[in-house]
Amino acid sequence: MKSWFIILLMTSIAVRAQATKDPVKILMESGEPPVGASTVRLKGTEQATDIFDGRTHESTFTFEYSSAGKTRRETQLESNGIPGTSLQVFDGSTEWNHSSFWNTYTEFPGTIKVQAGEIGRWEFGRNPDNFSAATLKGEDTLEVNGQQLHCDVVQARYRKTYPGPASGNVIRTVSVCGPDHLIGQDVWEYDSFRGHQRTATRFTQIEWNVPIDEKRFVFERPPGSKPQIIGGIIGAVPSTAPAQRQLDPNVPPSRSEARQSTRMQQNKPACKVSQSSMPKSHQRDCRRMFAS
Repeated sequence: MKSWFIILLMTSIAVRAQATKDPVKILMESGEPPVGASTVRLKGTEQATDIFDGRTHESTFTFEYSSAGKTRRETQLESNGIPGTSLQVFDGSTEWNHSSFWNTYTEFPGTIKVQAGEIGRWEFGRNPDNFSAATLKGEDTLEVNGQQLHCDVVQARYRKTYPGPASGNVIRTVSVCGPDHLIGQDVWEYDSFRGHQRTATRFTQIEWNVPIDEKRFVFERPPGSKPQIIGGIIGAVPSTAPAQRQLDPNVPPSRSEARQSTRMQQNKPACKVSQSSMPKSHQRDCRRMFAS
């Protein structure tokens, strides 16, 4: 009888402690040290729903960020059972993307606002102007930086995805872990014209204010690599073109170049550049995706 009383008492204490937690405050504190750091290095895994065929692709990644406005992301993935890598480097003004599957690269003007990757997404996610209806969904324990951390799981509705384009029914479920409010897991779900999309990122290593060699933010063309032809333009988009945004650099080689170029662009000018080589159905997709 006494043991049952103790169990009920502990359960009651846990429920009361859970009820006193403010999910809005938890979101606003999430990712705080890395977001304000001069440098950040992240490692983890990602499961993303393909925007075209609805399949889920798994990958591992390393992301490096400098507050000077530079980023580097290396992704390891498989396509049709063949392992490969995707490299994205932003040097402060130009975004470079290389795929080992074809040994080709692309070059686009860019801005740090859309190149900040996870850091930009975390900063967007903790801004109360961007979310509503935050609720505490429970607790979890995740390993981050080799330590088991207690995490609060919060779910909220967002006005859009980061960095865009605008999407419908955007729901984020995030695990905020440990005394540093680190983001152990970040899940974004939303509706697009292609259907329901989901991206789940699990962060296993989060380091901030660590030394990162500046050479990491310089793109060096791999031996034998060639510029990729996109929409009849070889290599780089002209420097006078508006900034481009790559939606998903991890495009498996089974995609046609026209479909790949569609996926790689995330704004109206980019779709205009590549539409000439697209099937009519993809041209319609561009108009629907970026209609204002």
